[in-house]
Amino acid sequence: MKKMNIVIAANETNKTALIEWSYTNKNILEQHTIIAPGKTARLLKGVLLVPVLQLSPVTTGGIPELEKMVEENEVDILLFFPSLQDQDVVADKFRNLLTLASEKDILIAFNTTTANLVLQSLANNKELDIEIATLKALS
Repeated sequence: MKKMNIVIAANETNKTALIEWSYTNKNILEQHTIIAPGKTARLLKGVLLVPVLQLSPVTTGGIPELEKMVEENEVDILLFFPSLQDQDVVADKFRNLLTLASEKDILIAFNTTTANLVLQSLANNKELDIEIATLKALS
């Protein structure tokens, strides 16, 4: 199985759900490189008990750091856990990142169901061969 670079970003209101989700998926996540901004990285380090590449918080430079990593092909999967009321804000903040990720055919998940499907595919040692449509609605 190829070790994947997985970015995980969660809204502050979803931290409890992220703790539960990451603990449930600990055995899968610990086999990959986990990358996360600010508080999410610290939270994941504590739950997973593995090193997490900690980027700057989203509000102070984390997004450009992620964009650079995507441009340099250092990201395989983006897992976002936004709150429902913040999805428009997330789309605005992450517009360029999502466009770059789409252009690079990086898998993007915006909810736990999709994230679980991705992780189960990784656990089953199946190659992820998913084409991601360009996010024209965001451009």
